[in-house]
Amino acid sequence: MRSGWRWIGCLLGAVCAIAVGIACGGGEAMIPPSSPDAGTGSGSSSSGSDGGVTDAGIADAGTTDAGTPDSGTPDAGATDGGTADGGSADAGTLKTISFPTTAAWDFYGPQNGGPQDVRDVTMDEGGNLWVAGGSEGLFLMRADSTGKLSGQFEKFGIGDGLHPYGWLFGEAAKGMGVADGTPADPHPSLAATPVISVTGGPAGTVFVGYQGKDRCEDAWSGDQWTDPSKWGDPSVYKSGDADRVTLSGNGISVVHYDIFSGPGMVREEIKGREKLCTIYRIAWDKQTNSVWFGGNHGFAMGKADAPNAPTCDGQAGCPVIEHSHPAISGCKVDYDYTNGSCPSNQTAWLTDRYSGVAVDPATHDVWMGGANRTTLFRAVTLGGFWNAADQQTELPAASGGMAFRWDLWPDRVPEYDPTRGDPIVYVMPLQRSSPGSKESNHDLDDLVSGIVAFGDQTAWVSSFAHGLIRIDSNGSRKTDATANLTTPFVNALALDPRDSSLWAAMTWGGGVSRLNSSGDKLAAYGKETFGDLLAAAPVSSVQAGAGGRMLVGFSASSGYAGAIAIYKGK
Repeated sequence: MRSGWRWIGCLLGAVCAIAVGIACGGGEAMIPPSSPDAGTGSGSSSSGSDGGVTDAGIADAGTTDAGTPDSGTPDAGATDGGTADGGSADAGTLKTISFPTTAAWDFYGPQNGGPQDVRDVTMDEGGNLWVAGGSEGLFLMRADSTGKLSGQFEKFGIGDGLHPYGWLFGEAAKGMGVADGTPADPHPSLAATPVISVTGGPAGTVFVGYQGKDRCEDAWSGDQWTDPSKWGDPSVYKSGDADRVTLSGNGISVVHYDIFSGPGMVREEIKGREKLCTIYRIAWDKQTNSVWFGGNHGFAMGKADAPNAPTCDGQAGCPVIEHSHPAISGCKVDYDYTNGSCPSNQTAWLTDRYSGVAVDPATHDVWMGGANRTTLFRAVTLGGFWNAADQQTELPAASGGMAFRWDLWPDRVPEYDPTRGDPIVYVMPLQRSSPGSKESNHDLDDLVSGIVAFGDQTAWVSSFAHGLIRIDSNGSRKTDATANLTTPFVNALALDPRDSSLWAAMTWGGGVSRLNSSGDKLAAYGKETFGDLLAAAPVSSVQAGAGGRMLVGFSASSGYAGAIAIYKGK
C-alpha cells in the first residue's frame, strides 16, 4: 500500500512540485503496509537481543522554530555543554596532542576550544565547520565570507536549544497526566544522549544525530490492551533522534525530528511504535528536500525544512516517516538446523546499526547498509517511501524479497530455502560465523560502516570488519579493494568530489587510505601526515567539506584528546 505522504516521489513527476505537503498524484492518507516488527516483542531489539548482533567493539562508536528550549533548566550538574563558552573547553584529564606541521593540512583540537572526543565532523554549504562532541555537545567553527575558518570553536548544549528528546501527545500524554506537546524528558542531559553524528546542510545549518538512552529501542510497550500510563518511560523511548540546527545571531535555532509512528499508521502496531532512537549517519538530499537517518533497527526520512511539530502525532504529513529495514529472521540460539527450527521464543529480527547512508546522485534513491543487510531503497523510483518498503525492501522472501536484501559478506545460509519444510531460515549464530571461528562476535555479519554512491548504479561499501567492495544495484560484487587499504577495519567512507577518489577511515589506527574510483591505491595518510599519536588513534569520521576540503575526525585514544584534520591540497 502507498502512504498518503508521498512528497519525495514528486521529484520525477513533471507536474509535481517539490514542496512540503504536496503529494504526487493526490490521494488520501492510507495506512502503511504491515510491519515485520509486529509480534516480535523484546526479541526485535537490535542491540544485543537480536540473535547476538553487536557493534564488534565499535565505540558508538519548544514549540517554535526560534530554538528556545522547552524543557526548563537542564539537569543540574549534567555535562550537557551548557551555553556557548567562547571556546573555553579544554582536554580535561586527556592530554592535548601537539599537532605536526604538514603541507596542505590544518589541525584543530581542544587547544582551539574543540571537544575532547570527536565523534563526527562536517561542513555546511557556507564552509562552517561542525563537530559532534559526544556528551560535550555540538561544536562550531565559523567561516567568513571567503570560507576561511576562525580557528576557534564555540560550543552548544541543551541550554542553547539542543533537543535530544521528543514530545508527548494523545493517549500517551493523557496516560502520563500531562498536556499535549509536553517534553518527554524534563531533565535532559547530553551525558545520557550524546551528539554522535553531523551532516552539513545549507549555509549555517547542520543536521545532528543523537545516541538514545540505554535500551531505548525496547522501552515502548504501547498496545490497545494496556493502560497508556503503563506504556513505558517516555524519557527513555523518546530519547535521542535528531535535530536541524541553524545559526541565529550568536546562537542557534533548533528543529527536532521526533522519529516515531503514531496511532493507526502500522496495522499490527495500532497504538504506534517507537523503535529508532540512535542516529549513526545522516544524509541530506537538497534536490528532494529530504534528510535520511540511519539508526538502530532501521532507517527513516524527514522533511529537510520541517518546522517543530510537538503536537504532530506521528501521522502522514508529520515531519518524519519511519521506518523500513532489510531485516531477516534470526535465532538467538543455535538449533538443530537439519531436523528442527528455532524455538518460537528465541526468534528475532536481524536488523541493526545502519551506518551506510548515501543518496544516489542520479536517481536520488538511497543506499542503506546495516550490520546485517544492505539495500537500495528506491523511494523515488517507485514513487514513495512505503512503495519502496512494500514492493522491495520488505517483500517476503518467498515472493522474491531476497533480491533486495543483500548479504554482502555472506552468511553460511540464505534467509530462504524453498526445499525445507519450513522455508523460513532462522539464521542462527553458527550460520553467521566462519567454520571454526573463535570470534566472540559473528564474523560474517556485514557490519557496513559507510557507502559512497556513484551515478552509474554502483556504490562502494565499507565494513567495520571486512574492508571495501564495489557493488551494483542488484547487490552483486564488482570489485574488492580491501587489499589496497591500510587495514580492513574501516570506520567511515567518503567521496572527494574533485576527483571521485575514496577516503577510507581506519577504525583501529592506520590513518586514512585514499583510492581512486576504480579502487586502486592513491595514497595512505599515516604517521608522515598526522604524526605518531594521531596516526595511532581511531579515525571516527571522514566527510567532504566546502571549498574542496576533506575533513577527518579522530577519536580520543590512549589518554589523548581527539582532533580534526582538514586537507586542502590536490
